[in-house]
Amino acid sequence: MRKQRFRIAMLAFISFMLTINCATDCRTLVDAAQSESTEESTHFAQLRDALTNKILTFEPEELRMLGGSEVAGHLKDWSPRAINEQVALCREGLKQLKVVEVSNATERLDREVLSAHLTYLEYYYGQYHGELGNLQISAYPYDVIQYELQRFATNKRDVTSARDHFGAIEGILRRLPSHLKQQQSNLTAGLKLRQPDREILAVLIKRIGSQDIQDSIRGGLKQIAEDLESPKIQSVLSASQREVLLHLLQTADMAYARHANFLKTKLMPRAKDSWSLGKDEYKRRFSLVYGDQVVLDQLVTEAQTELQRVRETMVSLAHELRPKLSLTQTLEELRKKHAATEQELLTAYEQVQKKIDDGMTKRLGLPVGAARYLSAPLGVSVSPATNWPAPLLSPGPGIVLVDTSPSGLIDNALVDLSWIAAHEGNPGHAAQSLLFQSAFKEGRTPLCRFLNVPDEVGYVRGNWYAMANIEGWAFYTERLLLASGLLTSEERLAALTGQALRAARVVADVRMHTGVWSRIDAAAYLERNAGISANAAKGQAYRYSGIPLQAVSYYLGARQFEELYKTYHARYGDDFYRQSLSLGPVPPRLIGEYLSSRQN
Repeated sequence: MRKQRFRIAMLAFISFMLTINCATDCRTLVDAAQSESTEESTHFAQLRDALTNKILTFEPEELRMLGGSEVAGHLKDWSPRAINEQVALCREGLKQLKVVEVSNATERLDREVLSAHLTYLEYYYGQYHGELGNLQISAYPYDVIQYELQRFATNKRDVTSARDHFGAIEGILRRLPSHLKQQQSNLTAGLKLRQPDREILAVLIKRIGSQDIQDSIRGGLKQIAEDLESPKIQSVLSASQREVLLHLLQTADMAYARHANFLKTKLMPRAKDSWSLGKDEYKRRFSLVYGDQVVLDQLVTEAQTELQRVRETMVSLAHELRPKLSLTQTLEELRKKHAATEQELLTAYEQVQKKIDDGMTKRLGLPVGAARYLSAPLGVSVSPATNWPAPLLSPGPGIVLVDTSPSGLIDNALVDLSWIAAHEGNPGHAAQSLLFQSAFKEGRTPLCRFLNVPDEVGYVRGNWYAMANIEGWAFYTERLLLASGLLTSEERLAALTGQALRAARVVADVRMHTGVWSRIDAAAYLERNAGISANAAKGQAYRYSGIPLQAVSYYLGARQFEELYKTYHARYGDDFYRQSLSLGPVPPRLIGEYLSSRQN
């Protein structure tokens, strides 16, 4: 009994210290945002920052990805007790926000941001019980480990930052077995609410895989263990540090092996071919994420109309380029041209980026030179390129990781580089990230506006609140590129395929999750209308089925940025884009409300 009381006391102390560390790291981030602010703190500002800190004590991985270091290695507590505490926090926070007085447009914006975030979390954890059937949580620790490895691979190779990343990995590995044990309890409880989707479960089991499968989770853990003896890691970690990591990797591998067996024996027999959210749930979550102003049926109709217009333009342009070939044949021919080597591809991206910066980014009043193109590290899945922004406290160039493997060289067809560069680099994600970082560090944009920004968090919670801004902006820049006159006819045709896909995926996502279409139906629609292959269409349909609502953020956000430009550009002139983006990754609809109220 005495040992049990001592153990309970120690667990309470550890939990208390975790809260202190999280709060300290939150305060560090908040203080950084306020360090250059001369405006006297108000009651609302104090409430805003206190709620932000409390939210992040429950989300240590998100805090880490935003730049916090003291929570390195901590994983979210998914126990019923912790989830209930988080729901209570959300409800109390919403009550406080309803009665607090705000004095200006900036405070109204922050209150809207926090209210929307807390409302979604309260619903997801409190009513929907999303964590009880969420298979993504099983892979989450490994995904966070990969995040740290990618930061290590793309950061400066100094000993301090390297040990910081590997210290985080050590902490995650220590907590991983208990994390998976809690996940099994949640998934078992979740069977009372719903049956898991058979295909998503099968993919997770396959992803965990074995040590012999290189691109599986267990294969990845084995690869990390082997890489510990590489000269690069030996130069920053001592032999004893590497030995500790090796032991923890082996323990994590056994934990994942047990977890895969649990999924096979306990969940798979109860699984069924049903993954759709259902019409009512989809509409409810769509409203929580994107707001009540968007009418779902109207959005689908508009996307279909745009898709038809884009398709007609593509067919006409393809006929001009290759009169004897179909649209599909023309695209296949154009995409046969690709770089022969890694360096040739990276150089081609840099040249294309300079052309866009000189011809468009400068004209938009956005920072040039904000994109740096690097080969994706071994084991990092990139298709064909992706932006990799630095955390808020580490301003620097936006890194674009490019797949330069033999298959990646083929996927990065030369005709596609311009629209990919505009989206992932400048004036898309790279310029956007730089403005976010600058606004935060200069105290113009509080931390609450950056909640739920990391993709890893969005995948787990299904909350794509910030994506209408982030992905919507990047897709909007593709449209600006199409209108810029910088593209050749071949490049224009390739860029139009991106427009077609983003419109088609709106229709596919909505119809799949409201129970109208199957994955097969959605894949057929995408292949027929988005100019992609059958295999690519199948992969896209599976992606949308597993992460509902994310796919619509591109099209919806771009459309909202277009509306903002039409309404406010005349008032703000050439500084419109910089001012809009410097507000942080808040939904475009809230940017409009802020700009409108500031003028009144």
